Amino acid sequence: MTIYQGSRYEDETVVSIIGVDGRPHDVVIDNVSRLPAQFTFSYYTTVQGDRADNIAMQFFGDPEQWWALADANPNVLYWENLPVGLRLRIPDGLPG
Repeated sequence: MTIYQGSRYEDETVVSIIGVDGRPHDVVIDNVSRLPAQFTFSYYTTVQGDRADNIAMQFFGDPEQWWALADANPNVLYWENLPVGLRLRIPDGLPG
């Protein structure tokens, strides 16, 4: 995974985890000591009109938790313009 200079993730730790699909996935962890023993997630495919805050509200009950989505999907650079058909990883439960 490439973390670009100037990114909010520039100084964060990237770890590779094995997802429920059995494949490795890179995720950003802002505090490695909070890393759960088992990290699981589900998938969501975006539809027309989706925004990060709507998706966070749907899965976490709080639109301000969209950063949990960003942390689980560091490959998405522009959260204000999500294309239709984008497959997102949704962390099971809120991190931390």
